[in-house]
Parts: sequence; C-alpha cells; structure tokens
Amino acid sequence: GSAMVVQLTLTVIGATAALDFLAASLEWLRWLGVAWLVWLGIAIIVLTVLVTPVVAARSRIAPITTIEVRGATLLSPVALRQAAGIPLGSNLLAVDLRAVQLSLETLPFVASVQVRAALPDRVVIDVREAPLLMRWRVAGSEWLIGGDGRVIGAATEPILAPTAATRIAGLPLIDDERATAGLMSSAAFAASTIDPIILDAVTRLAGLAPADAGSASTNFALAILDQYGFTLHATGGGAEWTAVFGTYSASIRPTALIPGQVRLLRSLLKGREAEIGWVILADDLAGTFTPRGVQPPPPPSAEPSQLPSMPPVMSPSPSATASGSTP
Repeated sequence: GSAMVVQLTLTVIGATAALDFLAASLEWLRWLGVAWLVWLGIAIIVLTVLVTPVVAARSRIAPITTIEVRGATLLSPVALRQAAGIPLGSNLLAVDLRAVQLSLETLPFVASVQVRAALPDRVVIDVREAPLLMRWRVAGSEWLIGGDGRVIGAATEPILAPTAATRIAGLPLIDDERATAGLMSSAAFAASTIDPIILDAVTRLAGLAPADAGSASTNFALAILDQYGFTLHATGGGAEWTAVFGTYSASIRPTALIPGQVRLLRSLLKGREAEIGWVILADDLAGTFTPRGVQPPPPPSAEPSQLPSMPPVMSPSPSATASGSTP
C-alpha cells in the first residue's frame, strides 16, 4: 500500500514539473514572438524614414519641360539649347549633365559653363562668355579676338545671337592685308593666337580717335600691309591721308614708341592736313609726309617680325622716301 502511495506521489510531482516546463516554454515562445514583432516594427519604421524622401523626390520629378539659359548676351540661348542636345520630355535623372557641360565648354565664345538640374522638371545652363577685344579681318572673313590674343571665333558663327551684330560692330577693327595672312586656312587662323607684340600694337593703334591726332577727319581705319606694316587711314572732314607706323619688336622698335608717334603725327598734320597724302613715322622723333595723291614707294628692304602663331609682318625701312619733312 505504501509503495503505491509513493509511486502516485512521484507521478503527481512529475506531472506538475511537466506542466511547469510546458508553461515556461509557452511563455518563452510568447516573449520571442513579441520581441520579433517589436524588431520587425522598428525595421519597418527605419525603412520608411529612409525610403520615403527618395520616393517622394522621385514622385516630384517630371519629364523635362524647360531648359533655362542664363548669362548669354552674345550667344543665342536657342543655339545653346540645341547644342546641349537635351530633348524636352526626357527623364531628368537619365540625362548626363556632366557630359552636356563638357560639350558646351568646347563651343566658341564660351569661357565657362555650368549645367545643373532644377527639380522638378528644369535644366539650368549658366554660361560665362569670353570677353571680346577687337575684330580682325583677313581674306574677307572677320574674326573676333579675345583679351589674351586668342582667336575666339568667326563673327558669323551661327551660335551668336541676332543682337550680337550691334555689339560686334562697336569693336575696333583691323584689316590684315598681308599676302601670307590671306593664305592661312580658316581652321588654322581659328586655332591661332596673336603675337603679344602685335596685339599690343593693335590695341594701342585701334583705340585712337581722330581727335587724338588733332585730325579733322571723321574715321580712322587700321590695317597691316606687307610693304608698310601698321597703317592708319583717315577719311571724312575734308581729309584723306595714310599714316605709316611701321612694325614693332621687343627691343629695337618697341610699341612704347606709339604715343610719341601719335604726337609727331599731330604736329605734321597741323595746318596742312588737307594737303597731306601719306605720313611716314620712322620713330617718335623723325617723320616725313607726301602731298595728297603721292604714295611713297615700298622700302628697299624689310625684316619679318617674329610671330610664332601668325604670318610675319614686314617691317619698312625708316628711310622711306617722301617729299615733305618734319617741321
């Protein structure tokens, strides 16, 4: 009897322990399920925070409707848009803006450019144009020169705005009538840079007005000739004469002579401008002139100036024959 009681007691204890274990297991599983749900909720929140702005931004991006050009005064905004090659209606995210910018930087008259996206549907092109110094006419074609002497492009470039013609017409003009210059191809000239000495001389001479020489004329035309170098032709106001300034070099005949040559020209014209045909300015102290209708002969000898990227200019002899003399 007592054995049965002991066995029954052990059975009850075992059952109780089993129930306790089962209860503990269920509690652990329930806790594990809650924890998993909690972590799952946290993950969902984090993903929502990270993804929502991207999705929202994408939802605001529409097909490109506008290509805005800023800073273009010389260049045509229409031509710049065409050069950019971005079709309206294309996906803003699919456009390689960096490639577009690099392409536009190669265009004539463009000093720098920045291309950027403006959400939701615009592309903005900010352009800075190259500054212009003068016009250079050779073999019937007119080219535009920058402040550093670089040939920027032709005055008839299709990328120029229709309104650019007025601005270009106001720039100083030089006619390059040298035979060697006329033989240069358009591609060669477009890739060239004016020699610094020549550029300095042109800048000084092209900026002269009739009043600077005490002249009654109304127009000055600057040219480079094979026989005489730099010449200044005056017309209007009863005057018609040509002043020969010659050519310049770094040491023997520097451009620093030009102000003195202008003063000398003024003194030669004074009181006799209507009768003068040609004025030869050997330097800033010696000069001669011929009466109207008498052209001095070309100098007997000449030495070419050093022009690495331009055709040579022929330098006249200071002893050019003339029928007048400095008073």
